Amino acid sequence: MNASTKPAKRTPPPIVWVTRARCPNCDSADLQTRRSTQSADGSTARNTLCRECGETFLVVVE
Repeated sequence: MNASTKPAKRTPPPIVWVTRARCPNCDSADLQTRRSTQSADGSTARNTLCRECGETFLVVVE
């Protein structure tokens, strides 16, 4: 990269405030946390499994 080329700006992901996480596939609230990791900023990332449809996804708790 030369001095005149700037890297593309990355747009932050949308923030959705929820009181209880739900499966993005089937909208079920019957979830199981498989693994949690704490970030340096104090947030927690949870690898989550939906017990209804088997979908796995990430839930970030701040």
